[in-house]
Amino acid sequence: MIARSTSAAIAWSHVALRFIRPLTGVLTMIAIICAPLAIVFQNEAFAAVQQHFGEPASAYPASHVAALIVCGAIILGLVWLFLKTLTAIIKSAETADPITIRNAERLAFMGWIMVAIQLFKYPTAWLGLIVETAFKGPTSTVEVSGTLLGIIAVLTLFLLSSIVRSGAAARTYPEGAI
Repeated sequence: MIARSTSAAIAWSHVALRFIRPLTGVLTMIAIICAPLAIVFQNEAFAAVQQHFGEPASAYPASHVAALIVCGAIILGLVWLFLKTLTAIIKSAETADPITIRNAERLAFMGWIMVAIQLFKYPTAWLGLIVETAFKGPTSTVEVSGTLLGIIAVLTLFLLSSIVRSGAAARTYPEGAI
């Protein structure tokens, strides 16, 4: 039997996630609500953009702004799902044995969420460039690159999933078995 974990890192992670996860959920809901508002109030938004930039924008791309907000909501939703899965792993580490097949599956799921986030930034940046170009003109640029950190995070999650799966499988063998 595995004893309850008293790790400070686990305790602090749990405390941080109690704040960050609901905040991410609220931001996701706000983005979902704002997407249709970008279309409904496009005339007011267009006037505000013209006033802010001092020169008339070519046109207010209401559908692109709404799509950009939806992309942001999707990414925030993926982050929320990632944090929810991480919370489940932390809870299992606090109360029971964290080396289980279920946690291996959670880690793999988190890896796929990271893949989706990494891939989803490209259409988001494309929409951002369209919107920024409409507001600032053709000199706008948006940089998007595959970050090494994102690739390392994805690989780490899949590697940890494999290690935890192997550890859980090894525990099913009787003591002394080869």
